[in-house]
Amino acid sequence: MQDETLTIDLGSHCIRAGFSGSDAPVLNFYSMIGFPKYQTTALNYLSSYSKLSYIGEEANKLRGILSLFHPIDNGKIINWDVLALFFEYTFHNLNIPLQDSNIMLVEPSSNLKSNRNSLTQLCFESFNSASLGFGNAQVMAMYSAGRTSGLIADCGDSSCRVLPIHEGYVISHASGKLNVGGKSIDKYLGKLLEYKGINFTSSSEMEILREMKESIVTCSKGEEYLVQQYELPDGTLIETSRERYECVECLFNPNLVGISSDFGIAELIYNSICKCPIDTKLDLYSNIILSGGTSLIQDFNVKLKQELDQLNQRHSFRIISPPERNYSSWIGASIVSSMGHMRPYRVHKEQYNEYGCSIMDRIFPSH
Repeated sequence: MQDETLTIDLGSHCIRAGFSGSDAPVLNFYSMIGFPKYQTTALNYLSSYSKLSYIGEEANKLRGILSLFHPIDNGKIINWDVLALFFEYTFHNLNIPLQDSNIMLVEPSSNLKSNRNSLTQLCFESFNSASLGFGNAQVMAMYSAGRTSGLIADCGDSSCRVLPIHEGYVISHASGKLNVGGKSIDKYLGKLLEYKGINFTSSSEMEILREMKESIVTCSKGEEYLVQQYELPDGTLIETSRERYECVECLFNPNLVGISSDFGIAELIYNSICKCPIDTKLDLYSNIILSGGTSLIQDFNVKLKQELDQLNQRHSFRIISPPERNYSSWIGASIVSSMGHMRPYRVHKEQYNEYGCSIMDRIFPSH
């Protein structure tokens, strides 16, 4: 592990981890932890399900008897003790030592300084890491796409972020963020189903909505009136039709989920390009690159292009949907951390001991 770097993407929905130079993460688990809701009995201690907490897929399988908690929300760490457990879980499952490891962390644009400093302290002080680096999620997605110019539209679980890049230069003043994402779709789908007398309220039931979204939700205009059945975990069959289509509308009109905004994801992208220098715009119009799990919704790219075309009919918009966009930020970070000439951009334990967290801002400026 002396030269190998462990690349970790701390997403609000999933955590992905693997080694530098790999084309896919080795470990991919839900960034949630579950705590038992009910009192244990003597019988529990005879089974394998007698722990105080459960992480990732194990928590998802036992969600009916657990209270589920997500310690990462909108790129912000809201419980550092649980995050430390996630790190231990990651190292254990990859069978590598916690101590003296080289780590590359993927962070969102405009990551809070307090967030980054706490991550730095966790790695160097709690886990005694040998070195640490940070990679901007949207910039890493651009590396993954193999391009030097384009606009990254990163549609995640808690938010949508856009970042224009031209010839390798980040046009940071034109970046933007919208506080709607996959979780917003889940909640709006639940609200629409309430009109049919079907209620989802608990943390475990919200996970059912997430699975329903990933299975049947679509942006395809031709399917909005088609009836499709969905089987709930208890065997109940429910019929869905327009809900499958309408729940995605909150990405294009956040007011539907109570977020006061004059624009949705299409306007966010278009406004970002409008703020860029005039000689960069043609490249950006024709290189809108999707990343993030929410962009996997069926025909999302088609609907996004239709919305953009309505905003400006003089230009031709091209949406690029890489097949690996669910974890393209991780792939980009894996590529960058494996490059020999990028090693000076790591912060080593000795440097941290001398300069503290301030050295991170010097080597990894925020976008």
